Amino acid sequence: MNIEQALKRGAELKNKEIRIESASVVSNKLILTLENHSIIGDDISNIDELKDIPHNLLQKIEVIGFGGTIHIPETDVFISVDGLMQTLLSKISLAKMRSIVAKANGSARSEKKAKASAINGIAGGRKKVALA
Repeated sequence: MNIEQALKRGAELKNKEIRIESASVVSNKLILTLENHSIIGDDISNIDELKDIPHNLLQKIEVIGFGGTIHIPETDVFISVDGLMQTLLSKISLAKMRSIVAKANGSARSEKKAKASAINGIAGGRKKVALA
């Protein structure tokens, strides 16, 4: 595979997979900013590949490979973003995931809904539907 093909393949994968824009270590937490501007993180002690690395080396963490890998210079630690995301997300319960998605989709109590609810309350509640 020549360099042009490799770059083309990398660009194609960039559009299909989770990619990291930046990675940092703050107060013993790994913080990842994704390309969609979401932020996810976890305690370093919960990430097997990172928990035994000295703090001064963790501070040098970098993103490589079109945002698909994080690397700690001066070590041979390379972590796949896909594998790391599976590990991080597997700790979140289904109820918590639903909550996160619902929050991202917007409020269930908008001003318009609150106003309609107040009007319905004054009128004695929702209109009764006749059963067939």
